[in-house]
Amino acid sequence: MPILTNIKAQAHAKGNQIDLSWLNPNAAGYPNIRIVRRVDRYATHPEDGDQLVDVENTSGIRDTQQLKSETVYYYSLFPFRNDPPEFYIDRRNRASAMATAPYGFAELLFQHMPAIYHRYDKTLPNLELDLGSMSDVNKERGQLRRFFELAGGQLDYLYSHISAAKNWKNPDLVHGNLLQLMSEWIGWNTDTLLEFDAQRQELKNAPAVYASLGTLPVMEASVKRINNWESRSKEFVHNIALSNNPERLNLWWCQREDGGWLEESELFSIDHCYEGGISCTEVAENHYYLFYHTQRSQCWDIWYIEHTEQGWLPSQKLSHRKIIDKEASSVFIDGILRVFWNGYDDNLRLWNIYYCSLIDGTWSTIQTFAAAHQTKLPKAVIIEEDLWLFWSEKINGRWGYRYAVGQVDPDNNAILEFLDVIDFPGDEGESPQVIADVCIAYRSDPTPNFYIFWARKTQDNLNSWQLAYRHSDDPNLGVTNWSAIHIFSMPAGESIREPHIQIQNDGNPDLYASLNSGDSGWSIWSAHLDSFDTAPDAETDTWNDVSEIIAGNYSYRSPFYFQAGGSESLFYRSNQHLVYESKLYKATQMNDWRYSGTTTVDTRNTNKMQLRGQFEDFQSYSFDTGNKGLRNNDNWYGRDTVGIYYNAETLDTDEINLKIERLKPVLKEFMPITDRAVFINETSM
Repeated sequence: MPILTNIKAQAHAKGNQIDLSWLNPNAAGYPNIRIVRRVDRYATHPEDGDQLVDVENTSGIRDTQQLKSETVYYYSLFPFRNDPPEFYIDRRNRASAMATAPYGFAELLFQHMPAIYHRYDKTLPNLELDLGSMSDVNKERGQLRRFFELAGGQLDYLYSHISAAKNWKNPDLVHGNLLQLMSEWIGWNTDTLLEFDAQRQELKNAPAVYASLGTLPVMEASVKRINNWESRSKEFVHNIALSNNPERLNLWWCQREDGGWLEESELFSIDHCYEGGISCTEVAENHYYLFYHTQRSQCWDIWYIEHTEQGWLPSQKLSHRKIIDKEASSVFIDGILRVFWNGYDDNLRLWNIYYCSLIDGTWSTIQTFAAAHQTKLPKAVIIEEDLWLFWSEKINGRWGYRYAVGQVDPDNNAILEFLDVIDFPGDEGESPQVIADVCIAYRSDPTPNFYIFWARKTQDNLNSWQLAYRHSDDPNLGVTNWSAIHIFSMPAGESIREPHIQIQNDGNPDLYASLNSGDSGWSIWSAHLDSFDTAPDAETDTWNDVSEIIAGNYSYRSPFYFQAGGSESLFYRSNQHLVYESKLYKATQMNDWRYSGTTTVDTRNTNKMQLRGQFEDFQSYSFDTGNKGLRNNDNWYGRDTVGIYYNAETLDTDEINLKIERLKPVLKEFMPITDRAVFINETSM
C-alpha cells in the first residue's frame, strides 16, 4: 500500500516558496508521484487542481512558482505506476504550508548598525569552501551582513505569520486545520470528514442556520450535510383534523391563451371561505371591482379588490358588522356600482338582503332590502338598461324565488325600490326549488337571451346535486315568458354545483361548474349549449365541448369567468397548498398546507386515498397516540411531529439505520425542543 510517510511542507526562508518532502516506502511498486496543489482545499484526485510536477524516485521538491505570501497552499500527493498511470488515492498523502514573504529584516537590521560596521564588513566567503548552497547575493556580502541572514530569515517568518493572523476570523482564508476550532467558537459541530471548502461553507452558513432554527430548510440542510441525502420535510400538524377549522377554499385564478386555459394557476388571495363564489364587475376600461366574502377576526364580511392601471390593489372591507355577510352580487348601471349580499343574524335567526352603492368614489351606508319576509340569495343583472334583482323569499313558511325591476329613489341615489314583484313560476305546478348557487346572465345582441341556472338536490339521491336552468327571450320577464325547467345531465352518482354562465355570440351560454365525480373529488368543467329546445323535453338540448379544465387531488369550486381588456380569466376557490422558495436555501421549496383547513378523508375518492402516507398527502386524521402513549417511527400523525422524507439511494437497511442514528442527535439541535422527527424512506415507496 503506497502510503507516504514523513510528509512535510514548510515555507522556504527566501519567501514565496515552499519546500515539500516525503518518504516513499513502496518506491518499487509506485515509483512515481504526482503533486497537485490548491489554495482552498486538498485535491481529491490527480486532475483536481494545479498539477505541479510528476516526479520519480524523489523524496522532495521546492515549489518556486512565486507563491503568494500569507497564503496557505494544500498539496496532495498521488503515487502512481505504469503508463497510462494507475494512481493510488489516499487522504493521508497530504501536506500544507503557508508561504511567507521576504520582508527584508536582515537588511533592515544591518542598516541600523553604526556606519563603521558597514565600512569594515569586507570579509567575503572563502572561495575554497563548498558554496553550492549559498546564494549568489551572499557570495558578495560581508561576514556581518551574512550573519544577519540567520536572524533576519526567522524574523521574516515570524512577521509573515503575524500578518496572516488577521485571517484567523476569515473562513475563506484561514488554514483548514483551524476550521474546527472556529466552529467550536460558535458552537457549530463541523463534520471533519468533509473537505475544507465544504467546511468553510458550513461555517459561513452557520449564523443564518442558527437564526432559522426549527425551520424546514434547516432540517433538509442538516440531512444533506450529515448523510448527503436529498430530503423533504413536512410538518404533520397540518394533517391533524380540527372540528373548528373546516376545509378552507382560497381564491385562485388562471388565464386563457390561444384558446386554452393555462395549467399554471396563481394564488389570488388567501382570504378564504367554505362555500360561495365571487362577483366581478367592470366600471371602466381596465377598471373593475371584485367582491367576495371571507372571515377575519371571527366575522364574515364582504370584501373587495379594485383593479386599476397599476394592477390589483390591496383588499378592502365593505361590510363590518356582527352578522354573517355572504354571497355578493354586483352590477354597474348609470355610473353607480351597486352590491347586494346575504346577511344572517344568528341571534334573531333571520336572513336579509343588504346593499350599498359606490357613488362618486364614496360608498353609501348599507341599506336593507325592502321586504316583509326573510330574504336571501340576491342576484342582480342588467336587462335592457334596467336593474333587475332576483332573490329567495320565505313566505308562509316556505322559500320561493322572486324578482323585480329596481327604481332609484328620487331623493337618494343610494336607495332602491323594487315594485311589481313577480314570483318565479313553478314547473308543471311543482316548486322550482331554487335553493342554492343561482347564476343569471342576459345578452340582448343579436337577440334577447336570458338564462338562469341553479343547483338543487336530485329526487332519487338527496346527497347528489344537479343543475336546473331556464331560458327566456322576452326582456320583460313576465310570468309566462319562461321555458320549462331543463336539467343539465351528469352520470349517476355525481354532483354538479356552483354554475357560472357566459352568453356567447350565438346567444347560447358557456357553462362553468364544479363537478364531484366521487372517485376524484371536485373539479371544474366547462360546456357549451349549442341549442335550447323550448319544449318541456330537456333531453333535446345539445351540449358540446364538455371538458374538464381544472382538476387534481384538491377541491376546485365556484368558478367565475371574467373577460376584460381582451384577456379571459377564470377565478375559482381551492384548498390547494402554497409553495414557497426558501430564502436561506434557494434549492429548497416549502409546501405550506396551513391554508387548506381540515380535509376529511373521502373513501370514495380513490386518488386522494392513494396519497395516504406520502409527502403530498393533505388529508386530515386524528392524533396518532401510538401504543399506550408510546410513539415510535411508525406513528406519524401528531401536532409535534416532523416527517423527514429522505432518499437514501441504497437498499441496505443496516446502512440506512446507521445513518439515521447518526442523524438523530444532530437534528435535535436544530428542532424545537417540543418536536420529534420521524424518518420516511421515499426510495421504498
